Amino acid sequence: MRTSHLNELLVVAILLISTVPLSAQRQQQNVAKLKADAQTAQPLYSSLALNARFARSKVEPEPD
Repeated sequence: MRTSHLNELLVVAILLISTVPLSAQRQQQNVAKLKADAQTAQPLYSSLALNARFARSKVEPEPD
């Protein structure tokens, strides 16, 4: 009886340990995707910021 319980715990431990590399691999893929998305978004953000700065420079202040 006790041996059966220990075997079950051993099987669960092995399954948990075997899933760790899969989880780490998914996280690495997510990091790579985040970096690629950031590189794609950065020029867009720069363009929007430049357009906003240009639009602000064209706005004339109202006379008091």
